[in-house]
Amino acid sequence: MSLRDRYLYGGGLWHLPRLALLPLSLLYPLIGAWRYRLATPRRFPFFTISLGNLVAGGTGKTPLTIVLARLLTEHGLKVGILSRGYGGSYREPYLVVTESTPWRECGDEPLLMARRTAAQVVVSRQRIPGALYLQQQGVDVVLLDDAFSNHKLVKDFEILLLDHRRPLGNGLPIPSGLLREFPSAIARADLVIRTRVEEHFAGDAPAAHYAMSCSADRAFPISAYSALGNNRAFFEGLQQMGYRLERTLALPDHGVPTDDQLEALSAGGHPLVTSEKDHLKLSTHWQPRVMPVGLALKLLNTDAPLENLLQRIKRHQER
Repeated sequence: MSLRDRYLYGGGLWHLPRLALLPLSLLYPLIGAWRYRLATPRRFPFFTISLGNLVAGGTGKTPLTIVLARLLTEHGLKVGILSRGYGGSYREPYLVVTESTPWRECGDEPLLMARRTAAQVVVSRQRIPGALYLQQQGVDVVLLDDAFSNHKLVKDFEILLLDHRRPLGNGLPIPSGLLREFPSAIARADLVIRTRVEEHFAGDAPAAHYAMSCSADRAFPISAYSALGNNRAFFEGLQQMGYRLERTLALPDHGVPTDDQLEALSAGGHPLVTSEKDHLKLSTHWQPRVMPVGLALKLLNTDAPLENLLQRIKRHQER
C-alpha cells in the first residue's frame, strides 16, 4: 500500500492526521456548495455535456470523453471539447489543440483527445474564452472536461463518473479524503456511470469497463510506470492481463519521469510499458523504447441514457 493509500484508508495511527484535518475538510465542500448557489453560468447556443467526478483523482474521464466524442461525431454532430488544460504552459485566453501541439503547452489529456477524436479541442483556463471560440466555429455540442464542480457555463447534461470500487473514496472531503463535494451533489447528475467495473458486471446500472492492451509478450515479465490519477488501477490492470510486474514507478498525476528513473526501470532488461497518455510525453529518445498501453472502453447499460441524450440534443437544435 502506497503512502497516499495508507493516509486515506489506513487504520490505527493513520486515523490521526485525517481527524486533525477534518475541520478543514468540512469547509472545502461548503465552499463548493456556496459557489454553486451563487454561480451565474453563461448560456451558449451549443448543447453542453459536462463530464466529471465527485472525488479527486482518476475515474476514467478522458477515455469516456473520447468515446462520447466519437459517438456524437458518428451521429453527424460537430463536436467540440473544452478543457482547462491542466499542467499546460499556455498563457493565451484559449489555445486550439491539434495533433502536433506540444503537450507541455496544452497538457497531456487534451493532446490525447485531439489525436484520438475528430473533435475541435480547445483549452481555456477560464472556459468562457474557449467557449466563445467554439461558438464561432459553429459546433453543435461541447464536451466540458472535468466540469462537474465548475459552473461558468450552463450545462445541459451532466455525466458523473464514480469509481465502482471506491465511489466516495474514504467518505471524507479534501484534505482528509478525496471528496470535492458532499455526496448529495450526485443528485445534480443526469447520468451516473460506475467506472472500472469487471468485464462481466452484474447489475443494470450504467457502467464502464476498461480493457487494456499492450504489444509486450505476456510470457515475459515487464516493468511499468504511470503518472495517472489512479496509478494503482493501472498496475492492477496489467496484472489482470497476465503480466508480471518486476519493477514499477508511480508518479503524481501528469508527472514526467526523469531519464535516470527510466534507466533504472529498464535496467533489468524487461520490456518497459506505460499508459498511452504518459507515452506521448516521452522524448524521441525514449518513445521507441517504451510500449504504450492502449485502453478500450466498453459501456454497459447505457443504451437508453445515451439515446435520451441524443434526443435532447436533437430537441435543442430544433429550437
